[in-house]
Amino acid sequence: MALSLERREGERKAPSSVGFSWAFRRTGLSCRPSASRSSHMWVLAVAVASAFRPAAGQFQFEMPAEMMQGMMGGGGGRQGPKGAEWPKTENSEIAPEYDWLVNTEWSGKTSKYLLLKDGLVESPLKECEPEGHCLWAANNGRVLINTPKLKVVKFTITGHEQCDRKKLENKVEEELKKVSLVMQQPGKNGKRGQLDFSRVAQAEGSDSSTGRDLFQVLDLPEDAEQAAVKSKFRRLSVQNHPDKGGDPKLFNEIREAYEVLSGDDSRRYYKHGGMQLVKNMENAWKEVEGQKAQLDAQLNQVPKNHPQYNQFKQQIDQQKKQFDGAHIKHEIEKP
Repeated sequence: MALSLERREGERKAPSSVGFSWAFRRTGLSCRPSASRSSHMWVLAVAVASAFRPAAGQFQFEMPAEMMQGMMGGGGGRQGPKGAEWPKTENSEIAPEYDWLVNTEWSGKTSKYLLLKDGLVESPLKECEPEGHCLWAANNGRVLINTPKLKVVKFTITGHEQCDRKKLENKVEEELKKVSLVMQQPGKNGKRGQLDFSRVAQAEGSDSSTGRDLFQVLDLPEDAEQAAVKSKFRRLSVQNHPDKGGDPKLFNEIREAYEVLSGDDSRRYYKHGGMQLVKNMENAWKEVEGQKAQLDAQLNQVPKNHPQYNQFKQQIDQQKKQFDGAHIKHEIEKP
């Protein structure tokens, strides 16, 4: 099994300061971030292969022909409207310093754009349907929105240089509201259009209920002792419990903040990379447990009366030792 945590934009170069390099060298697992101590958007990619290579030890994924046909646009030959494409003269990169824009929505007087991962745009504009027909990029102090009809529209990012960088990366809404996207070219009336922050969209596959800074949720400094975290959680959870008329959303934010900040490891991950890193580390541990379960499943397929059963079991046990908590934790967090 190979496990990797990689930037969606694999071609980007990593900054010189890397928070975690994560390498499961002996086990064949690798988690390689190309990000610094900020909460860049990461994606968990899992490639599964057998730990051993006997004749029947390969896991193979097959794609139905009809699915492949659909992906390739088959089934009748008719093509739908063509989506936007980047001209060679424009930089289509989402530079690492603008990853905080991912999953944020920006609105103008007549337009609305949700900037998704992979440079996709979700918008009520008909030309942006289906998903993938409109694109975005961010680099050199600009956001570029590319639609089939309007083509590439360029916006200057303003206000972000005066913002708290960590709060932007953690998608604190109060901080994002200080940022605006101003069109570089004026409209027919001579005025430059502007997009303002609207909301933070929940990342796909994420159950995180808050985009606020977790220390802010508990009204605590980042160097607060664990006893203070526990004490503040008890007080706030009682004051805001839904059974006593409290706001359920706020109560969930308080509970999530406590779950993350009360653990030494999860708190450290959060300070390095925000909630995205916390979630990715949780997923990494789930994959480790999945690998161990897969090894057990392989052993269960061998009859106990097989002449080589004990030898195979010994190999499995040896492999599982590489996933022991202390060893694998050290490998995950190795700088």
